[in-house]
Amino acid sequence: MSERVQEWAAWSEEGDRVRIAFTPHPKRYWPTTVLSDQPLPLARCAGRAVRVEGAGAMWMYAHVVMGAVAAGAVSVEVFQPQAGWVRIYPLDQPPGGGPCPWYRVRALSGAGLEVELLRREDDQDWDPALVSGAVGVLGEASPWAVYLTGRGANWMYGAVAAQVAARGEGILTACFLPRVHPSQAVIVHGREEAGLLFPLPPALVQGRPGLVLGVVGDPGSGKSVLAKVLNRLRSETGADGWVMDCDAASPTQNWFVQMCQQGQMAEGRAIREPQKRHWDHAMELQVAQQLANLRLRHDLVIADLPGGRFTVQPPLRIPPGREVIMFAVDRFIVLGRYGEETAAAWEAELAKWDLADRIIAVLQSRDPGAPPRAEVVKEGGRYVGAVTGLDRAQSPQALADGLRLGLLPLIKELVPARDEGRGG
Repeated sequence: MSERVQEWAAWSEEGDRVRIAFTPHPKRYWPTTVLSDQPLPLARCAGRAVRVEGAGAMWMYAHVVMGAVAAGAVSVEVFQPQAGWVRIYPLDQPPGGGPCPWYRVRALSGAGLEVELLRREDDQDWDPALVSGAVGVLGEASPWAVYLTGRGANWMYGAVAAQVAARGEGILTACFLPRVHPSQAVIVHGREEAGLLFPLPPALVQGRPGLVLGVVGDPGSGKSVLAKVLNRLRSETGADGWVMDCDAASPTQNWFVQMCQQGQMAEGRAIREPQKRHWDHAMELQVAQQLANLRLRHDLVIADLPGGRFTVQPPLRIPPGREVIMFAVDRFIVLGRYGEETAAAWEAELAKWDLADRIIAVLQSRDPGAPPRAEVVKEGGRYVGAVTGLDRAQSPQALADGLRLGLLPLIKELVPARDEGRGG
């Protein structure tokens, strides 16, 4: 067995198998230049079965998968926490016809092609059993460049990337990174050097900036659940948007939420715990910049904001340095726990930074295990009321159905009418 370790990935070979495991960055994100500065020997994938896993960015998955397929790998699998190993290459023809539900393809000027990965309406991850839908993603097109955009699981990026690489035409392939580079994409394969940033074509550059809606609250208040519900209601309005987990030290990934809903909380925590990091100011500045970048791309960005530091007394709800994240937020929803003074404490904390005038709603979370319901009214320019059922174990559909009546008016107030578009 031979091994090779780069900072960003560990490479091991045993017989006819290759394993590539991505290594978490101490500050969460690797620079794209690692693809060329610390290259992996992907040519050695020829004739071998390849497995890819770990906490890597989607552009890392796309790069490795494309390199393996182009080199002649006999198969490629990626690890998905709640599903196990998913074979993404080669794929069988999908049963039946019709469009694939988890991506859409758009032709761009200059022989470019956009493949946008889509979220489900309930913001859950797609079932990896749908992976065969990637077959024929390019159709009859012979694009000069393919841009992978949108949000998706590693198997989605990998499956599409594998199909592009299988064409054998050296198609320039780039992944869009809206949180980091709002007007550029990173090259992951093709004629140019991997890791370089490449200007987006005009059709992919948005115009009028949107708005950032932040949800603040103490740990355990249900703010992460509320943020996802708000994002789903946003999608129902037809407005373009994004939900961002701003806890760079301890992010709550979609797969972890789904494992909790499936009764696999212990297993999910075992995977999630090693990925946690300690906050520092560089991470805080990074999150603030990412919110600013997303704001340029979307009508409404829902920010699930960090809950503060509660290992000290009194608690630091906005620790020194963390205020830079709050400055990037246009409107706040303050979520307190029913019967406690937590909402008032957050209002006071925001007021210290002259941000209280950005509060659009003050809500109280109660009975997280009860059926979801929102009793919310608008008083004096703010939405106020109580929200029940904010528990990760609740189904996304039940949450949306139960909270829609009380919260949809708030969302509609913040997003432009659908027929306005984003303009230029």
